[in-house]
Amino acid sequence: MATKTKDDSSIKATQTKNQKEEEIMPTFSLGGQQYQIIRFTVPPSRKPGVHYIVESQFAIAVYLVDKEGLDDFEDDRPFAYFSGYKNRRYFDEEIDLPNSGRWHLIIWNTNNNPTAIHYELYV
Repeated sequence: MATKTKDDSSIKATQTKNQKEEEIMPTFSLGGQQYQIIRFTVPPSRKPGVHYIVESQFAIAVYLVDKEGLDDFEDDRPFAYFSGYKNRRYFDEEIDLPNSGRWHLIIWNTNNNPTAIHYELYV
């Protein structure tokens, strides 16, 4: 069973000159069988969508979920996701979302060894 890391990120995006909001996070480490939840909000004034880039030292899983999907994931139940890939080291996805509001990016180290992670999130 996966365990959550102590540092649960909540992203506050900042406006840039090209009218995209972005937050770039530094590299962090995830222990074996641990996950990190990146919480972010898509403003209602924008077309709902997100662009994320995740790089990892070893193959991991990344899922984009709404609140219901997150609740199911954390309760170790089958969960629905809007974008999801596993066993990859590099993710670069642009996703149109069905609605604005609160979303969650799950970065999950499904291996037993720790791995270094870097991500960028554009809303």
